[in-house]
Amino acid sequence: MKRFLLSILCLLVLSGCSDGGDVVEVTPVNTHYYATKDFRILIPDEWEIIEPNRFTSQTPVNTLIAFRNNVRNENFTANVVIITNALQQTISTTDYSRLLLQKLKTELIGYTELQVENIPITIGAGLENTLFSFIEGREGSNSDVKRFMQSSGVKEKNAYIAIGSFLSDDLEATAQTIEKMIRSFEIK
Repeated sequence: MKRFLLSILCLLVLSGCSDGGDVVEVTPVNTHYYATKDFRILIPDEWEIIEPNRFTSQTPVNTLIAFRNNVRNENFTANVVIITNALQQTISTTDYSRLLLQKLKTELIGYTELQVENIPITIGAGLENTLFSFIEGREGSNSDVKRFMQSSGVKEKNAYIAIGSFLSDDLEATAQTIEKMIRSFEIK
């Protein structure tokens, strides 16, 4: 019993001797951070990175980067895209995320909210509140039902959006991967 108490006491003393140095960030296995001067996001090692020099002419000009699942589908391949929008006026991250959600409500056919929650997002050296949105709908009357997850943040006069999309019948693992990616999104 004395030996046990002595061991516990030693552990407590040793744990109190930390110098409070740098926190070591641990990334999940088979993932890495993709970072630019503007943002950072955790991506699976096996996902394809599509940089602007490989975009097709159909890619909107405000797209910064795209990540695509390595599991191809003849109809649609799961992906995550980072886009930016220049803002004419100052708006909070929370208000901007609400506007994005409203826009999706009007643009998607059969819009269904699966989950909407307030989450923190790193912007610069601080944290702000934003919405994590998980919704379902069709982009057109002949489109497949897709699910979308998104998070956004505003820094100065620029808004950044991370949006993931996948078919509603994709594997649960795909949904979990995209959710981890969207929740990891940070603005520098």
